[in-house]
Amino acid sequence: MSEDSKEVDVMEATPSLPSVAEITEPTTGALQRLEAEALALDKAYKIAKALSATEMVPEHFQRGFVPKGASEPLGDSATWNLAAAIMYGAELGLSAVQSAQNVFVVHGKPAVYARTMAAQVRRAGYKIEEVEASDERVIWRGLRDGQWASSEWSIQRAATAGYTRNDRYTTNPQEMLRAKAIAETCRIQYQDVLLGMAYSVEELMLDTVVVTRPEKREGVRGTAKLREIAEAAQNEDGEASPSEPEAKPEPPPEAAPEQPAEPAASNEQLDRIRALYKARGVSATGVLEDVSVFFKLDRRLASLHKLSSAQADEVIARLTQAEGQGEPPPQEEPNTTT
Repeated sequence: MSEDSKEVDVMEATPSLPSVAEITEPTTGALQRLEAEALALDKAYKIAKALSATEMVPEHFQRGFVPKGASEPLGDSATWNLAAAIMYGAELGLSAVQSAQNVFVVHGKPAVYARTMAAQVRRAGYKIEEVEASDERVIWRGLRDGQWASSEWSIQRAATAGYTRNDRYTTNPQEMLRAKAIAETCRIQYQDVLLGMAYSVEELMLDTVVVTRPEKREGVRGTAKLREIAEAAQNEDGEASPSEPEAKPEPPPEAAPEQPAEPAASNEQLDRIRALYKARGVSATGVLEDVSVFFKLDRRLASLHKLSSAQADEVIARLTQAEGQGEPPPQEEPNTTT
């Protein structure tokens, strides 16, 4: 056999690429993830549509809620906002119901409460705890890979940062300092657990500060300004300006009678509330949580002494009525801030 006959023609194999019409599946990892998120959003919307028709979610997620100053209910926008919150919460490991209760939008940024941050860190198997807490200073620390990281927030530090302009640092300083310390500890040690979440709800609320601008005073105009110019010219020529009769000062307006402050709850009322809750097996923390939910407060009540006499009567009436109807005791939420 000759050398020529041993030669074999080798042709390079060129893979045939599919046409655009033949592509039915995402071709990259990014597109595959995008398709998965689109499907997840569709499912989240179906869940949100059912939840937003109930009163078991915050008002801003309720389709039928009419905001103050508006003439129409939120409608479908509330459903889509809840669907987005469910998607956001799912990334953090929260269920749909948990997301509805814990994910909030402040100044266009989704965030969770600091206590939810701590709960997610503990759920991931890490240790985070409170070292010290008072109205003057709060310290939290977190342990990871044998290394502790801590955060200390004091009133002085908050004042330096300009946060104490917010009234919450006057009415509830310990909770606000605690939120800052928890969030900072989580940002130092557990960025992967919180998926880069930058701030807590409490921190974003600090941006809501009322700024009082000085009133702009305008100069003298019109005939009064012409009179000033004429009098100044006469003074330059050595002529005295005619004296005007001294205007009598107007009497100060009569002060409006002060409205009497709403009386605080009496010790008898507070003892009655504690006894009713104790009979239902509710702890002190659970009492504050339940009263806060009843009055739809933005944050948990710090003490029953914050209640007015009228509010205490409402709580007593509700508990007494529920006791007569045999309603089950309120469910306590797990305390994730201690």
